[in-house]
Formats: sequence, structure tokens, C-alpha cells
Amino acid sequence: MKTLDKKTLYAISIVIVVTGSVTGVYVLYQKPLATHSYDTILSTVSTNQTLPTIAACTGVLGQSKNYLFQVQSKNFTTSIDPILQHLDNLTISCNSPKDILLMPDNFANMGGQCCGAVTDTKKYNEQIEGLKKFSYISDVPSNPYDIPVVQVKKMLTYDANTILTTEENSTLTVAAKMSDDGGPCCCKCWHWYFNEGVAKEMITEYNFTSKQVADFYNLSDTCGT
Repeated sequence: MKTLDKKTLYAISIVIVVTGSVTGVYVLYQKPLATHSYDTILSTVSTNQTLPTIAACTGVLGQSKNYLFQVQSKNFTTSIDPILQHLDNLTISCNSPKDILLMPDNFANMGGQCCGAVTDTKKYNEQIEGLKKFSYISDVPSNPYDIPVVQVKKMLTYDANTILTTEENSTLTVAAKMSDDGGPCCCKCWHWYFNEGVAKEMITEYNFTSKQVADFYNLSDTCGT
């Protein structure tokens, strides 16, 4: 049997110590790029487990932010729009509602891009402008890519607690089929249920039609552009 030299044994011991020391803490960190002026820490989880693991799902886990930068900067060859820099530094998460409900209200705002990077700022601005038609409904986000945690938690709770009539549920179901994503979002992450909560409010309190709800779904899309 081959005997390991002292350097190899030392390296292995370091790995064991480091691995054991971070149990219960999850940190996604990317080295800041020359074209990016913001700190790129995504999120952390406390050792007492009072917070869930907040994990992004763009690219390889742990490389998510680097992936966004790479796409938006065309493989790191151009600078990144300040608007995109801001969006990239929000809580980019595909977690379920139960995880988000455990987060403190003052945690970094929830972002989008968990299924794709935003590269088309023109379309992004069109979404923001389009959502203004629903501004009389306070629970509709002015920016679906930048939503305060407290607002997200409110509508997740609303979604879970609101029971629709048969007719109202039919309106919701048809709206999902009419939307570009075939649902409130492109995947069943927290944003799916957030949008569904807003849609339920639109139907029960504002008598929205399926077409109107589908329009909201499309404008509130956060799957990247």
C-alpha cells in the first residue's frame, strides 16, 4: 500500500477541519469582478438554523452569481448595466414558500433570475411600466425582480389561506393556461405561489377575468429576459 507523504496528510486534515467547521452555515460567495462594483455575497444561513438555506439555482450551485455575471457581460468582455448589478445582488432563490416564511422581514429583497439571467433591459423596463396598470392594488409588486421579503411573505400567506369558489378557481386555472409560462411562474418556487396569491386577491376582491390575471402573470415574470 502506498504511504501518503506529510504534505498530503496535512492537506487532508485541513479539508476535514474546514468541512466540519461550517456545518449549519451556507455561504455563496464569488470574487468580485473588475466590471462589478458590488459585494457579491448572496446569502448566509445562521448556525442556529433559524433561517433556511437560501440557494440560487442558476448555473452550478455555488457558481450562480458568477454565471449571471458571465452571461450579462458576454463572457466577461463588457461591463454590466448598473440596473443588472443591483438585481444580481438581491436574494436570488428558488426556495419553497415554507423557507421564505422563515426569513426575517428585513432580509435582502427577493430577486428573480433563478431560472435565467436578465440581459434585455428594454423588456425588463417594459415589464415595470406594464405593471403600473395594476398600481391601485397595493400588493402588486412595482418591480417583480425586487420585492421586499415582508411583501412576499404576506402574499404567500394569503395564497395558502384563501379558498376560492368553484367559479373563482376556474378563473385561476384558465389564467394559468393562458399565461406565457403556463402558470404563475416558470417553476414552482416561492414566486409561483406569490403570484398566485396576488392573482387570488385580484379575482376575489377585484373580479379579475382569466385574461387579466394572465396579463399580470406575464408582466410579473422573473425567469430572465
